[in-house]
Amino acid sequence: NMLEFYNGSEYVQLQGGTNGVSTVTADTFTLVAEPYPAGLQTDYTMSLTPQHERNILVYIEGVFQKHSTYNVSGTTITASVTQADHGRVMTVMHGFDRV
Repeated sequence: NMLEFYNGSEYVQLQGGTNGVSTVTADTFTLVAEPYPAGLQTDYTMSLTPQHERNILVYIEGVFQKHSTYNVSGTTITASVTQADHGRVMTVMHGFDRV
């Protein structure tokens, strides 16, 4: 009654979802940039710790951000914020690695 996959040595059940549905979480942050210096690195705290930083999706005002524009360590995401970004909303979607 459960979907399984072969991990190279045995069949294991997929876990984390309920009835095939996983919980994806979206955290939103209003970006803050100080006047100086430009390109400030700013830290924001996510509600979950992703297993790998490539398991999240980051958007600023709905525009997908390349992985090179942010770093993740535990629950902290560090984004490069410029004056043009000040006041914009960054959305971080995660939970994909918990399926």
